Amino acid sequence: MTDNKRLSDYIYFLTGERPGFSKPDSVSLSKLPLLILNSFEIQVIEFQGAEMFLAIQKNPVITTDSMIRQINRIEEILDLPVLLLPASLHSSARRKLIAARINFVLPGSQLSLPDLAMYLSERFKKRKQAEAELKLLPSSQLVIIYSILRKDFKPEVYSLKELAGFFGYSAMAFSKCSDNLEKLGLADIYGGKEKRIKFKAAGRKLWELSRNHFRSPVKRVFCCDLINRNLPLFKSGESALSHYSDLAGRIDETYAISAAEFRKTNNESDFTNYDLTEGKYRIEIWNYNPAITAVKVGKTDLCDPLSLVLTLDRIEDERLIHACNNVLEDYLW
Repeated sequence: MTDNKRLSDYIYFLTGERPGFSKPDSVSLSKLPLLILNSFEIQVIEFQGAEMFLAIQKNPVITTDSMIRQINRIEEILDLPVLLLPASLHSSARRKLIAARINFVLPGSQLSLPDLAMYLSERFKKRKQAEAELKLLPSSQLVIIYSILRKDFKPEVYSLKELAGFFGYSAMAFSKCSDNLEKLGLADIYGGKEKRIKFKAAGRKLWELSRNHFRSPVKRVFCCDLINRNLPLFKSGESALSHYSDLAGRIDETYAISAAEFRKTNNESDFTNYDLTEGKYRIEIWNYNPAITAVKVGKTDLCDPLSLVLTLDRIEDERLIHACNNVLEDYLW
């Protein structure tokens, strides 16, 4: 097999990812005409989550027009994009390849992916979609967190319709919630006309079972200098963490509001000096209602401790990580 180190180094330099190389299966090779096999060494190359064929020129006298026809033929037969690695290219040949929308690479010089860029984009979208399917819907996450925190709450006592009303969702939206929980293996759905949810675990075990499917409830964030105190706001972020733990030091004042409630507000009158990055207060817009699981400490309304930990899930500050771990110990163990 041809030495691919130079190509690998070049792609790594451009993309930050080293490609993988392998031999194509014999069935694929048997489909190609002898003319193509005499002109190119065919390999499989994989990078950026996509697999394609690599056509390495081995016939030094092949014309550019013939090369274009043969690359198109390979793609047509094998039904995958092809990346051409030519022996060399003068400027007029490069222009022809670009005009013909041929994917080609000259290590250390040029990587042209006119069609492959779209292909990789589609693969990325599909991968993101697959990842999304492994995550909890906001409604599903809300029900799980409520069930963990309210140990006397048994969702199986209620029909899906009753649960939908309690958590503030339509019957159709809550039907998607139950499907999501069942698909992820977190709950069983049973019953005839009035279906019900029964989780496969409770408390700490339910948290651990769901852990890889949770997502941050924060949809987006903005800042402001004054807030309307009559709004349904709940302390979040470091502000709430300082109530649940021994967190000390400089603390940003953060509040959470549901997306539905935020849509009812007026940015100018309810959030003075609205800004995306700077302000006295940091406002988180949540994709589920923090009021349902909120905790009241004295006169302070806090977002619940488990959702709070999920909002801080990607932090790297050791001080905050330690505080979050303490919160989980207090509320799960």
